[in-house]
Amino acid sequence: MTIGERLTINAGVRFDHSRAISQDLKATDVAGHETGEIIRGLGTLYTWNVVSPRLGVTERLTADGRTILRASYGRFNQGVLTGEISPIHPGVTPITTKQFDAATGGYTQLVSVVDPKINLLLDSNTRTHVQTSIRSAWIVS
Repeated sequence: MTIGERLTINAGVRFDHSRAISQDLKATDVAGHETGEIIRGLGTLYTWNVVSPRLGVTERLTADGRTILRASYGRFNQGVLTGEISPIHPGVTPITTKQFDAATGGYTQLVSVVDPKINLLLDSNTRTHVQTSIRSAWIVS
């Protein structure tokens, strides 16, 4: 919206609806073949409805337009990415790493076992991360 010859206001709003679902998955064997079994997921983990407002103002400070003041405000909501919550699915199993052992002629010597579910909690009160941006600038040409 332009007011007079010098002031312009730019306003907007963004609405985001996010829902994270831990879905049911087909079970597979170690070769990756489906077994016919279903691993039940956890269902809906969260649902968010968030509003992100923004406002920008541009003011021509001189009649010739050589000096301008610009200012803006915006709020951005960062949702959770699917890769961040995938380790909590009931079908995720620990990852075992072994190294070759010449005495046995196979990969039999245990190196590590990593269980992605250890120390992992999805709090039902988890909320989106809000970032706020405020900027201003003088432009003189």
